[in-house]
Amino acid sequence: MTLPPELRSDATQVLRPAAADQQPVADPRPVTAPTPTARQSIKRRVRSSVGRVARPALNKIGPVIERAQRGTETQRHALDAANRRIDELERRLFDQAGQRVDLALMQQRLESNEINQTLQKADFGDVLRRFEALGAAIAPGAGIDAAAVRLAEQREQLHSLDRRLRVLDSRVNTALVAPQGAPPLPTAAPAATPAVTTSVEPAVAAPDVEKHSAGFDYVGFEGRFRGEPDEILRVQRERYIPILTGHGPVVDIGCGRGELLDALREAGIDGIGVEPEPGMAAEARARGLVVEQTDALGFLRAQEPDSLGAVFSAHVLEHLELDYLLEFIQLSLSRLRPGGVFVAETPNPASLIVLGNSYILDPTHVWPLHPSLTSFLCESAGFRDIHLAFHAPATGYHLPKAEPQLGDLARVVNEGFSRLNDVLFGPQDYTIVATKAAS
Repeated sequence: MTLPPELRSDATQVLRPAAADQQPVADPRPVTAPTPTARQSIKRRVRSSVGRVARPALNKIGPVIERAQRGTETQRHALDAANRRIDELERRLFDQAGQRVDLALMQQRLESNEINQTLQKADFGDVLRRFEALGAAIAPGAGIDAAAVRLAEQREQLHSLDRRLRVLDSRVNTALVAPQGAPPLPTAAPAATPAVTTSVEPAVAAPDVEKHSAGFDYVGFEGRFRGEPDEILRVQRERYIPILTGHGPVVDIGCGRGELLDALREAGIDGIGVEPEPGMAAEARARGLVVEQTDALGFLRAQEPDSLGAVFSAHVLEHLELDYLLEFIQLSLSRLRPGGVFVAETPNPASLIVLGNSYILDPTHVWPLHPSLTSFLCESAGFRDIHLAFHAPATGYHLPKAEPQLGDLARVVNEGFSRLNDVLFGPQDYTIVATKAAS
């Protein structure tokens, strides 16, 4: 670095060392330390001199650095743009590959649908051919369009024929009735039930309240509304076989199609059915069951006192007039041996849904029997140990319970709903089991 001329001589004098062989010359002026102001002046002069020397160089280097920075920024932007372009190309490539996969799947599905459609067309064509053949068999010359009309006509003809057969059967039975005081017609009683006889007491004329109108298809009515025989057999087996075990022979009054007799036969219990309806009696006999086609009082009058183990009836009591019902209960008591049981199932009118649904559905019902009334009638006749069992509550109609989070309100509401459910939708049937005194 070059010092300016005005400082050069002073600095030389100050900084130059004395020669080894030269004695220092005494300066007559006194030597004093530079003052702070002098030091600051020297610093300013030095800085000014350095600035004049370095500024041109900095002026030349600055533009070069700026151009280098701009070039670097441009390169960075170019690099970012290139990366973005690469990302865009990769995304498009992946999208195109996915579209190709989707197109392949769609093509496979389309081919599968075409195959399924072809198979369905073949199946539908086969169904149409079968319907056409069925229509030709039902309505020759008219085809399937007239099949419904022809079936309705045939159903009506079948019902008409059935009504005529019932009328004829009733007339034949009337013509074959024995005269007053004569023994009844002999019937084939099973060898396994010697206590059950039909020739002890002469038949006395009794009101045939169990006989249904000849114009009413009671067999068809039972088949449609009572239920499947297998289900009825299951229910009666579960409810009554434990009660009737050890009480043979059992007389099933109004045996209908003979479901309980089937259950008794399976359990090895002697039993005989009594059914006044010719169609049902014939159906039960066709299955190998022993069934008397007569009314309840006529059959019981013909039996020996203290000869039966149990008298059973399901949905019979509600078909009887009061006088007939009273005599039926009294005769049952007299014909049962000591310890024998009287078992009767009937609709439960204490559940109001029964009165508004199943009870009024049957036009042959005479009067609903409250459980308390039936118990009273059995007590009045002389039965002991009377028990009631209730079945088949209408739970599908029950009012729902309130949530327990409601606390006391839920308790009050649920108690009220429980009472309503019992009254409105309670058990639809009940069974009374009355036992004859053992003495």
